[in-house]
Amino acid sequence: MEQTVENSKKLWTCAKEPLMNLEKLNKKSSDLAVRDQINLTFCKQLFDFQEKKLNILQAGEELPPDMDQDVPQVLVDMEKNEYKRMFSPYLQLKATPEDLKIAHPGYNIQQISELNLNEKHVLKKNYFILFNITHPQEVQHIGSINSIWKVQKPFHQSMYFIHTTLFQKANKNSYYRMREIRRTPHSTFVNSQNIEAGLNVQHNCNRGECKLLETRIATVERQKSTKKTLELTHTNTDHYIVNLASLSSAPSHRKFSDIVVDSAGPLNWVDAMHDGSKKWGTNVEKKEKRAKNKASTSSKARMDPDLMG
Repeated sequence: MEQTVENSKKLWTCAKEPLMNLEKLNKKSSDLAVRDQINLTFCKQLFDFQEKKLNILQAGEELPPDMDQDVPQVLVDMEKNEYKRMFSPYLQLKATPEDLKIAHPGYNIQQISELNLNEKHVLKKNYFILFNITHPQEVQHIGSINSIWKVQKPFHQSMYFIHTTLFQKANKNSYYRMREIRRTPHSTFVNSQNIEAGLNVQHNCNRGECKLLETRIATVERQKSTKKTLELTHTNTDHYIVNLASLSSAPSHRKFSDIVVDSAGPLNWVDAMHDGSKKWGTNVEKKEKRAKNKASTSSKARMDPDLMG
């Protein structure tokens, strides 16, 4: 752990070196074995800043005051005041699970922050997955990701295991008209090869009677203000709804939900298009009316009072 933290700090130091770019940084992160630790969003921001600065100098122009430094001021402030934000939240890793140690003796076991399930899906903590643990695949299970682990032995292909909290399939929810699931006290490790899809799962706010409260601190120019804005506050983390309307992995959502949905016919589509066009037209009229009222008010405010006598 100490070595991981130290190497992550070294990687950020390397990122600030002249002529560093994302390709070089990726190679360096692999050499230091901390590829998933540093936040690449901030690195890209740093590289863009340096490239813009170089272009200005090559054009023979004078640098603006805010660019007369090697690192953007926002990153300088962050490094000083919010250092942990520079790195992945997985920098402080959990102990290696004993179950994986016992099942794979002699293997290198390492926690990672995310895993590409396929070209469109990236798995992370708190994401929901649909999986099978038996072959042939008869029973589908659903769970929420707690952590992701890479298991590797020299000269062997890497394996990935997802520590997952199991959820139980419940009845059709009458309010959302979708399948409800609820948390169980059980958890397991799932081999990534047994994952069928990532699922779009939403909190059951109707059951939990979740409220909109002024709890979120508003941020202005990257600084926290004293103003608070509305934020949806969930009352529990046990009851959820599988989003049957999800466009991603739609067959998996429908198969697990097992809810009959009436197909829309040609007349339904025509009615929907007419209703949508009508609402769109109404919104356009409202925007145009607001724009005219705003322009009229602005014109009156600028008019010389002597001309109105």
